[in-house]
Amino acid sequence: MTAGRLKVQLTLAVFAALPLCGLPFGPAYAGALFGLGGILLLISAAADRHFAVEPVKPLLLALPFLALCWLSLIWSFDPHRSLRGALQLSGVLIGTAALWSFAPVFSPKDAQRLDRLMLILTLVASVYLLINVIWYYQPASAMDLPSSQTKYNRGLIYGLMLAWPQLAWRWNGGQGKKKLGFLLLLAVLMVEIGLGPSSTARMALVGGLGVWALASRWPGLVEKGLFAALLLLLPALPPLVRLLEGYRPELVGVIKFSAIHRLELWDYLSLHLLERPWQGWGLSTASLLPMTTEQAASYLWAKVPNYPHNQFLQIWVELGGLGMAAALPGLWGALRQVGKMSQAMRPFGYGAFASVIVVAMSDFEFTTDSWWAALAGMVLLFRLFASCQEA
Repeated sequence: MTAGRLKVQLTLAVFAALPLCGLPFGPAYAGALFGLGGILLLISAAADRHFAVEPVKPLLLALPFLALCWLSLIWSFDPHRSLRGALQLSGVLIGTAALWSFAPVFSPKDAQRLDRLMLILTLVASVYLLINVIWYYQPASAMDLPSSQTKYNRGLIYGLMLAWPQLAWRWNGGQGKKKLGFLLLLAVLMVEIGLGPSSTARMALVGGLGVWALASRWPGLVEKGLFAALLLLLPALPPLVRLLEGYRPELVGVIKFSAIHRLELWDYLSLHLLERPWQGWGLSTASLLPMTTEQAASYLWAKVPNYPHNQFLQIWVELGGLGMAAALPGLWGALRQVGKMSQAMRPFGYGAFASVIVVAMSDFEFTTDSWWAALAGMVLLFRLFASCQEA
């Protein structure tokens, strides 16, 4: 077997397995995808293949932000914690560069095979989840698999990220009966995410589909609208959070307890932000910042410090206005990369971008390596499927 075919087979195996194996083990996305990047690098090195620069050029926009993460060690509330976060993000960048640069070249037959495998295992994952929902996760417990429903949140969200390129492939004729294939995959996703415990996954799916529908008609307008919305929302996020605090007591009993928990976290963390608005408290320190006894007594769910469950607010709290200024070019760069996609793929790129923003506004730390692994895998799948449609 040639080095090229070996890389194809390994990539097929990892991506095909993730919809099922990654459902109960979301954190494993980091090891699976960044590990794949490392193996692809070694195979390429053995075959005397050189580092491909073009696929990793978009990552250059992340370097100023990463540099600020390292600089935050100087003023950090906990330098050791910040060091660990900076090392983690550096590893994410290196792993992503390896995955993208040494990715295999797919043929249309490879893409069709991967598409079928991912659909089958997504369907199996949906059945597995249905069985566990009906029997309160007792089958999972019997198999020594995670039996707490919250353990499936990551897998559902990450699976949605990987599904966006697959939806694009099916819509644009990767399968013979393209619309039927698209609807089948979408139905499986809706069942799986609808049954699952993650409200964030449901919001990300609905928000992404809404943006996809708009972008199918007005792609240029959607790109400008998305960035304009981010440009207005993200700098104004701290005062908006303070404004929301006044409505929190009225929302108890109206929205889910997890949403109330987030509002409580945003309350005391936004007050810490006001103390260091420009440089923040240092990378990965948000979950260490204390709340007062009075604050804890007024909260229903946030009794101990935690991370914000909002990656943009976390950037504000940990890296201040400087961090947000460094993050905005990266967001614009991501949108511009979507704008460079083929006309057929572009609406799905905008839908995926919208799903990412919804998740970033309501879940995970921005240093979560498995989250970035899922996004790196999503981008790679878009490239592989797009190259086969253009072939």
